[in-house]
Amino acid sequence: MKRYFYIASAAALLVAGCAKEAEPETPFAVQAEEVILDITMEDCLVDGSEYATPDTKTVVKNTKEIWWESGDAVSIYPSNSTTPDKFTSKLASGKTAKTSQFSGTFSKSASSYIVFYPYTNIETASGALKTALPAVQTARAGSFDKNLMFALGSFAASKPGFTLKPMMGGLKFRLSRTDIKTVTVFANDGSYLAGDVKFYGLASSSPGISQFSTSSRTISLSPSSGAFQSGVDYFIVMIPGTLEKGITIQLTTTAGKVLEAKSTKSISVKKGVFGSFAKPLNEYVSTATPTAVDLGLSVKWASFNVGATTPEGSGFFYAWGETVTKPYYNDWKSYKWCEGTKNTLTKYNTNSSYGKVDNKTKFSDYSYADDPARYVFGGKWRVPTNDEWNELINNCTWTWTTVNGVSGCKVTSKKSGYTSKYIFIPAAGYFTYNSVKNENTDSAYMLEVISSTPYLTMSFSVNQEYLGHFSGNNDRTMGRTVRAVQSK
Repeated sequence: MKRYFYIASAAALLVAGCAKEAEPETPFAVQAEEVILDITMEDCLVDGSEYATPDTKTVVKNTKEIWWESGDAVSIYPSNSTTPDKFTSKLASGKTAKTSQFSGTFSKSASSYIVFYPYTNIETASGALKTALPAVQTARAGSFDKNLMFALGSFAASKPGFTLKPMMGGLKFRLSRTDIKTVTVFANDGSYLAGDVKFYGLASSSPGISQFSTSSRTISLSPSSGAFQSGVDYFIVMIPGTLEKGITIQLTTTAGKVLEAKSTKSISVKKGVFGSFAKPLNEYVSTATPTAVDLGLSVKWASFNVGATTPEGSGFFYAWGETVTKPYYNDWKSYKWCEGTKNTLTKYNTNSSYGKVDNKTKFSDYSYADDPARYVFGGKWRVPTNDEWNELINNCTWTWTTVNGVSGCKVTSKKSGYTSKYIFIPAAGYFTYNSVKNENTDSAYMLEVISSTPYLTMSFSVNQEYLGHFSGNNDRTMGRTVRAVQSK
């Protein structure tokens, strides 16, 4: 025998709910019988730069509607049980619909129930439910990856109308090129974007979220095969939170090149809201090439840092010998040229106590393949040598000053015929662990060569006390800025 109950989902998140509740045909306390739940998905709301999803799931249709699809399932937890019952969409294989019947059997009668999308067989503990948002997601044209828009709701047995409330948010984007195979996002302040999460207050009107140290600071999105389509909406699902220092986006091409764009503006990831971009993601990647400033020295100096577009911009931070930025530094486990520790180096090593020996010490030894300046700017741009920094110190006047609110040094040539030429080097700080330290007071610029202890390298620093000078040895894994040079 089947029992039919009609349960409407909530209205779009940014407008008042207006779903109507149908009266159940019989009391809701039913065991050992198949129960049919009729759940309707409401429209989403497009509002300026934000893209709001409806209350749950699963596939975006007609730009603003979320439809169920075959195979969707929800978990329903009786209030007197920690184990969920599974209710599955009755849509035929390959079909989608704005309204779908869900069928299942209640293992226990209860006075109230918790509903969670998607279905999970995880038991609740102390009134909380732990699950994980994948850090690697599959791109679906016009939608988001299956089973990722976690949602919660509750209802009383005497009144089985309920609202599923979204627990995730994210970003909506497009691309205007057809050779991008992976989009990676991370927060500049090291915030967690995915991974293990716990939902608590499950029956409350505003369930909470907590994260764990096992969570992930990055999210990567890739099509199941090939590259992203041009001009099509894609969605990245993220854990809600405030990313105070903005985000960095990395676009990996089918040729293996990594393009990067960085925004330092604070971003708020809200439940049920997908923030959108004003233009295709790839159009945020700077194609600016610095001016090669001739100070009358042996090399020309770039007018701005790698990753910046203005002289005062900090640009990107890199571990020594890496050409792609990341959300966490001073971490040997994520360093490219080792096997997890400073004693297992795989490249640029002269001492067998620290790993594989190749007797290479500088980027030119590998034709600048690991030089971030060459990687980003191309051409003949490269990271300066120690001698070239020394030449800059000895043949220029260094003046501590401020440009557009950014402190640093104005470096003016003392060479005859070049005394009107200068560059500005910002005190951009340095990146340790999950944050930038000492912005506007100090800096650490990359040198081309490692130290005699091969897991270390010196930096060139700019600060008010010493102006331009060499600073002590630090791990290769520290995040440094890069000011490039070009041979004449």
